[in-house]
Amino acid sequence: MKPTSLIIITSVLTFAQIAGAQSAGTCSSIFSAGISPQQASWSKLSLEQKNFLRKQHMYSASNVVQRRPIVKTSGLRKDASKDIDAADIKIDTADPSLVMPITYPNGVTKYRINFSGLRYIEANTPMELFKGGIKKVQRSRGFYKDGTEMTGAYHNEAWAWDVVIYKNEAGELIALGGVMEQAVAGQLPNVARDNRSRSRWWGKVTHTEVKPGVYEEHIIWQEPVHDFNRSKHQGWEYHGYGGTLVTQFNPKSGVHEPIKNKNGNYTLMYERVTQEHNGMPWMTTTFMREMDPSLKTTVGPEIAVTNLMNPITGKLFEALRRGDDHHTDGYLREGDNVLKELKNNQFVKAGSANDYVRKYGIYLDYRPPGADAVGPYKNVVDSRGEMVDFATTLNLREMMNATWVGRPQLNYDPQGKLWLSFHFVPKDSIPEGAPVEGWPSAKDFPEYGRITAMIPVKFEYDAIGQPMLKKDIDPEFSYMYE
Repeated sequence: MKPTSLIIITSVLTFAQIAGAQSAGTCSSIFSAGISPQQASWSKLSLEQKNFLRKQHMYSASNVVQRRPIVKTSGLRKDASKDIDAADIKIDTADPSLVMPITYPNGVTKYRINFSGLRYIEANTPMELFKGGIKKVQRSRGFYKDGTEMTGAYHNEAWAWDVVIYKNEAGELIALGGVMEQAVAGQLPNVARDNRSRSRWWGKVTHTEVKPGVYEEHIIWQEPVHDFNRSKHQGWEYHGYGGTLVTQFNPKSGVHEPIKNKNGNYTLMYERVTQEHNGMPWMTTTFMREMDPSLKTTVGPEIAVTNLMNPITGKLFEALRRGDDHHTDGYLREGDNVLKELKNNQFVKAGSANDYVRKYGIYLDYRPPGADAVGPYKNVVDSRGEMVDFATTLNLREMMNATWVGRPQLNYDPQGKLWLSFHFVPKDSIPEGAPVEGWPSAKDFPEYGRITAMIPVKFEYDAIGQPMLKKDIDPEFSYMYE
């Protein structure tokens, strides 16, 4: 950030003065033309000054839940536990999960948000995770069944992706995540060499007490959850990340809980590559499949749930296209999570598309009100039939001064208020001369640490019944984020 970003011109109220005037009840005496002093002052600031104050505001702690955008992780080593690998320059917290309860061997339940790379943040109550302030990033230790430990920097080694943890009917803690197969027994796979073998696995979760009341989490990965990809992978066809269960918010527990279908099974939502071209993945889309209550295997048919075609043009959605303005590198839809919307009793899923290093984005699909979770979802589209990018409509890139915005997770807090979690790379953290959108060099790549933010949102329905995400920020904060 340039030094000038710290300067607020004297003819404009500073952020502290704005807050002070507001708390003292003097706002109405400062301006009298139907516009608040906050808005009048805000409008005079440069974009650089606005970004500075937004960042200061979104990173600040609060002892109460406020309906304002908040940043939960910083990407800085000082805000992570000491066992984060030294090769990780930035503490990447990508792909945020739902708030999940974890009960430790001493009977104490903690609440956490998981990220790819076996990382998580934790709190004593679910509501704490919806308060402002940076949480310390911790890590689980991952192992293959033969005892080989997942070590090394997350950005180039074999850390698991999209790990979520649930309790199965037997009371076991089961991890579901994207894991690469070992090419050689006793050795770690490597992203550059073995990434095509990545698919959805299940793992055993155990906790070892390292000091009174403090536990180290171990995840020992067992095998893929699908019967159709247990053999060695020859191509990209079954490449995929993790997978999440269809859940429903329980106001009694204050968290989302997996729900069973009429067959007594859970439903797994996941993505996988369906086509490859010139030795690379070409088409990735999302599916659902029933999951046995053991959470160790899927059963029944695989069901494609996401439409990839523009209903007006009959062509693939432009938002799916990977590559730059001149070259297409395939089509991608991934990271979908399903939410049961409370007002209309309707299942809505949110996911991302395109390259995660370019204009990634946030997209919604929905089932008819009252329909169950499994079946074809309709895309939320604009007048051209193209998918609506809610990272754009919510102004997230400008608001956060961000790139690589994506991997949405819709989550009700314990009070039943809706939040949207997502990850991004702060533009001001990118090395000078490195690309803001597009693939960084191998040298620069470790500097691109994704961090996680949350913004309060609500559903509003348009004239044809599509669920649209709108910001739901308290009025006292809204002027900073419009």
